[in-house]
Amino acid sequence: MPNDIARATIPQLIPLVEQLTEAITAQVGALGQNQLNWKPNATEWSVGQQIEHVVIANRSYFPMFEQIVAGTRTPALRERLPLAPTLFGRLLIASLDPERLRKVRTAKLFEPTLSVVEPSIVTAFTRQQQRLVELMHGCASLDAARIIITSPAVSFITYSLLDAFRILVVHEQHHFASTAKLLRLPEFPSA
Repeated sequence: MPNDIARATIPQLIPLVEQLTEAITAQVGALGQNQLNWKPNATEWSVGQQIEHVVIANRSYFPMFEQIVAGTRTPALRERLPLAPTLFGRLLIASLDPERLRKVRTAKLFEPTLSVVEPSIVTAFTRQQQRLVELMHGCASLDAARIIITSPAVSFITYSLLDAFRILVVHEQHHFASTAKLLRLPEFPSA
């Protein structure tokens, strides 16, 4: 998957979300519960926990996106101050680059909640991706580079709506690559 996310527009990001949805569903959709929950060690997440983490992280953005699409969102004071929102967005995008595949510490808010993840997480992910695409279409005609939002994880970090969509896409690419790495381990269960 191409990773020129830092310059992508919303119309360019939408097909990437659709491709990621298909790729992740194909990658993990047929896994059984044992495979979804297998971990190489106690400190790493299972495939299921990675998918759940993506669902949790994406969901935290949806209320803001929905308000923006509806035209009912009032920017917070910190979102109206020019305190380097482009810097934070670019830093997050770069830190999640799937080509580097280094571990990135996640906010407590985004940690998987379940120790055992049910196979239905794949369906939840697919439905959420469909909603994300709808919201992206709803924002495509807006000047998303000028709409500033606050990170749902860290209240002092702001970035553009466009960067928020970029962050979600590169975050999903990061976990797609990380999951693929798990699936290639020789000790990954066959059933």
